Amino acid sequence: MELLSIGEISRELEKVPDWSLEDGGKAIARTFEFPGFKEATGFIAKIADVAEEYGHHPDLRVYDVNKVQVKFSTHSVQGLTEKDFNMASRVDKL
Repeated sequence: MELLSIGEISRELEKVPDWSLEDGGKAIARTFEFPGFKEATGFIAKIADVAEEYGHHPDLRVYDVNKVQVKFSTHSVQGLTEKDFNMASRVDKL
């Protein structure tokens, strides 16, 4: 996978407007909030299924019991690729 240019990243972010750049532009992240811990961890299980299916795994963080931060970056190229934005879109649909 090739790294996306700044212009390409801007265009891709328009498609997933709830996501933001992180780590100096090398990752995208979004925080989801749920009624409780059980729902938050259930969401993580759904993400795991999608990540396994597509072979692209996010960094996940649970905090404040009911919040899940999802962060995508293509570690092999140390930045953002189309795969990250495709996965962000898939997670949005969960």
